Amino acid sequence: MIITWVNAALLSAAIMAVVNILDSHFVTRRFPSLRAFLLPVGTIHLFYGVTGALLFGVPAGVDGSIVAVAVLSSAVRTVAVIILLDSLCHREVSRVVPVVYTYPMFVALMAFFFLGERLGLSQWIAVVVVASGAVFIASFGQQPSLGGVERPRSLLLFLASVLFAVADVTGKYSLSQLGFWQLFWIGALVMGMTFVVAALRRSVVRAITSMHGYR
Repeated sequence: MIITWVNAALLSAAIMAVVNILDSHFVTRRFPSLRAFLLPVGTIHLFYGVTGALLFGVPAGVDGSIVAVAVLSSAVRTVAVIILLDSLCHREVSRVVPVVYTYPMFVALMAFFFLGERLGLSQWIAVVVVASGAVFIASFGQQPSLGGVERPRSLLLFLASVLFAVADVTGKYSLSQLGFWQLFWIGALVMGMTFVVAALRRSVVRAITSMHGYR
């Protein structure tokens, strides 16, 4: 079987579906809090980042601005991931993921305006269909906060989608001089540092060490 980019994209979507279901399971049933989940995940990403930096480094002659864009892309993606994980703590995964993963629509629009790429009629129709579906899903299932006031979580989900798109577009730009593995370790390092800094609390460490299946 010849592997095409379409097959690879479908396989990637299937893998991400499994990952998101596991994320939802862990943050809602296996860990006592989001920070308790972020700490070990951040530590693992730090290991990946440091290992990748030692193995691949940054190619000679790469502009500093390209590295800065790669760091920016990684930081934006990290914020999007945190919003996604926080949303999974409060809403069903079946309502979170379809909205967040409309980001290819935003990627297409950004590529059209900023990278000079062109979209055909069928692609514009696809953008409209995806946007309509996301709005339909987001308009249902709003859950109230503890005070009884609805939180605008759907807006946060759309924000996460836009941030994922920005991360993809800026990441593509940085790949003009960086290789995949350079972008990978930069992303892992930025995400790992952010997760650890956000989650490293004495109470979080105590909660993790006292875990026994949680639920």
